This record gives sequence, structure tokens and C-alpha cells, in this order.
Amino acid sequence: MILYEVINGVYGVASSDAGYTQTLSRVDAALKKLSTWQEELPSSLRLPDDGSIPDRARITLHLNYNQASTSR
Repeated sequence: MILYEVINGVYGVASSDAGYTQTLSRVDAALKKLSTWQEELPSSLRLPDDGSIPDRARITLHLNYNQASTSR
């Protein structure tokens, strides 16, 4: 859902009609939602703090999060 908002609100047709300030506001809102999403992850989906290697699905989840949150 958040990635959909980024694609449509920042890169989509709607963004072509928006000014710089409005586009920046959309980016900021999406980044806040991403941060909230990460903070609310259950411990079973978080990366381990002890340096152990998590399962592939968790690694992929966090790689996708990091890609979405640093793509601005």
C-alpha cells in the first residue's frame, strides 16, 4: 500500500501536475508511513540483534524496506 502511494503520488500521472512542494509533501508522508511500518513490526519479523542470520524471507522484507526508504 505504501509503495503504491509512492509510485502513484511521486512518479505517477498525479505527480506530473503537482508542484515541487506538493510532491515533496507526498514523499515525506510516504517516508513517515514507512518508518511507522518498521516500528510496528512484530519481533518475529524484525532482524535479530544478536548478529545471527535470519531466514531469507525476513532478509528480503528488510531489503525491500530499505530500498523503498532510500529511493528518494
